[in-house]
Amino acid sequence: LVAGLSSNIPLKCLCLSGNSIEDEGIDALVSSLPKCSKLEELHLSENGGFSAVGLKSLSNVFQTGLNLTQLHLRDNAIDDKGLMALVQGMKSCRSLAKLDLSHNNAVTAVGLQALLRAGRSSLKELELWGMRIGDDGAKVIADELVGNNSMERLYFCPGYSNVTSKGWSAFSRILCDTSSVNDTYISNHTISNIGGYQSHSAPNTTRFHLFLNTNFHSKEVATLKLLMHHGDIDMMPFF
Repeated sequence: LVAGLSSNIPLKCLCLSGNSIEDEGIDALVSSLPKCSKLEELHLSENGGFSAVGLKSLSNVFQTGLNLTQLHLRDNAIDDKGLMALVQGMKSCRSLAKLDLSHNNAVTAVGLQALLRAGRSSLKELELWGMRIGDDGAKVIADELVGNNSMERLYFCPGYSNVTSKGWSAFSRILCDTSSVNDTYISNHTISNIGGYQSHSAPNTTRFHLFLNTNFHSKEVATLKLLMHHGDIDMMPFF
């Protein structure tokens, strides 16, 4: 495989999921990927488990000049230490738009915070299916979405994630913070999905704000939120 990849094959998608690849294999794979200059998607899900050593090697992918847009790592026993090793390379990446970390249950709020800070400039979709992120994880994610103009879709299992009304309240607040006129104006008007597909399990208020974000331009959304919650203000300064 490594020899074949070193032959400059014009691959756009490489799927190696379910192949019991370990750290040594990751290191060998990463060394050959720079030859795949067209590669956009890398699928490495369900390979049994990657340690921080293997994920550190994988992080070098982001520094090879590849324009990788999708990375799939579901069900690989990744923990906070491993995730933080991976995101070291993500800090300089401007192309990665989708990351699938589903079913890596050892990842906590600590790892999620490091990830979202590293991927702030490019990440548009994050999948956390089958992970018990809990209210702590929800709050960390919500805090990192403040001022984030790239993230559009955040997926997790509402019924399995252990996110309660407390966690949903944190998401609702960043979508429309009514503390002041300015806080409402600079709320997150970009993200369109939180939780399950089409946000069906989200509370009604959260779903409504996500509906606005999905169907209107960010400036229009900001205006609508201001009119709903601060109807007596002079709107002229915002135009």
